[in-house]
Amino acid sequence: VCSSDLSVPSLSVRWIDPASNPSQVREAGIRTLPSLLIQKKEKKLVIGRSRLFGSRPQTGNSRAFYGETAIIEALKNFELTQPVTVFFPGQGNAPGIDPSPGGFSRLLEVLRTEAFQPSMEITVPEGPEPALIFLPPVTLDSKISKQIRRRLLKEFPTILFFEPSPVNPLGDSPEEMRFEYLGFPVADPLRNTGSELSFLIPDVSKHPIAGFLNPRLPALFPGSASFLSRHPAAKPILRSSPFSWAENPMYGNAGPRFDPEREKKGPLNLVLDMGGKLILFGDQGFLSNQFLNHPGNQELLVHTLRYLTGQLQTSLQFPRFIQNRPLQI
Repeated sequence: VCSSDLSVPSLSVRWIDPASNPSQVREAGIRTLPSLLIQKKEKKLVIGRSRLFGSRPQTGNSRAFYGETAIIEALKNFELTQPVTVFFPGQGNAPGIDPSPGGFSRLLEVLRTEAFQPSMEITVPEGPEPALIFLPPVTLDSKISKQIRRRLLKEFPTILFFEPSPVNPLGDSPEEMRFEYLGFPVADPLRNTGSELSFLIPDVSKHPIAGFLNPRLPALFPGSASFLSRHPAAKPILRSSPFSWAENPMYGNAGPRFDPEREKKGPLNLVLDMGGKLILFGDQGFLSNQFLNHPGNQELLVHTLRYLTGQLQTSLQFPRFIQNRPLQI
């Protein structure tokens, strides 16, 4: 930082040991280690672990340190923290402050840790700021559905989080939406960690976001719907394996079993980029308090937001490699 072109006349650095000073770590809102807290009077900004260290696997005993660029950019843009809106249609702010395992109270904390400025709205966000919209498993009020569609047509950066459900929350997808929602849960014997339609570990595609995800710590979905796309620029980010299918629970109780006449066979799109301004997620439970502690889930969320705001490449430039040299005593 000192060797850069920044003018920081009064910059002091202090190290905090989380084991010796746990209260200071909690007060700062730090959830991942290591993290860097930048403070100017009453204003604070936390740079989390994923922005300090790259997640790409490296050869040998080394890992990439990307913190230099992240720190410089944070100091340059200290007053310009990226705002992002969180919206739970028809549910108010209750999910966002719910500390239970199924709630989303930790979501706002993670966003703040990663240099975002989150706010919750009780109406459809109308501004150009990025928006996270968590759709319920029931059909939305027609007024809210039209407002969401209007936002999408304006191409404001938006992430829509669905859940497996027999009904599309947005109603019948009009032609201009250019995607089809397959609400039945995805069954994937190759990727599931258990025998049920849950704990699905998605397969990583060749999308730019996927290139920044750690293959050793993949995202963990408690279940997922899927999508078909009619958009020429659509690209899958995460998908199921070729052995998967959209399981219709109405066709028997003998457990998941593929019916070629009634069910859609994989690979299926679980997370789909609809051209750079809209991203569809077939699951939202992976961001709940119960699953957000999983590092792969946090990385997927943060890198998706950076991609939408054009920060994916700039936040991970000029890596320095730190050699791991173990010492045996």
